[in-house]
Amino acid sequence: MRGAIRSVFIAGFIFVLGNSLSDNSPSNRRRKNSRLRKPVVAQKPNPDRLAYNVNEVAFVLNCSPNTVWGLVGDGSLASFKVNRRRLISRDVVEKFMANGGTGEVV
Repeated sequence: MRGAIRSVFIAGFIFVLGNSLSDNSPSNRRRKNSRLRKPVVAQKPNPDRLAYNVNEVAFVLNCSPNTVWGLVGDGSLASFKVNRRRLISRDVVEKFMANGGTGEVV
């Protein structure tokens, strides 16, 4: 009786059991929506800009945005915020690459 709807009578209440009702539960809807999210893709930066966001720096350094967030978090890449955006200066990225990615910005 796989996938069939069954009803159970307990203490004066009828409970309907089956796959069709459990698919609409809030936890299953959240799980389905989380699978639909697109992965973060690094964007190619515009060379005329003075500062890049995290995704653009990830593209320049050929790494993931999570790696860039780690470098920002441990102080290897100096960054600043404008409203809710985290930006990294183009000069800081160039010095980071010139020093071999050590994070020692002179």
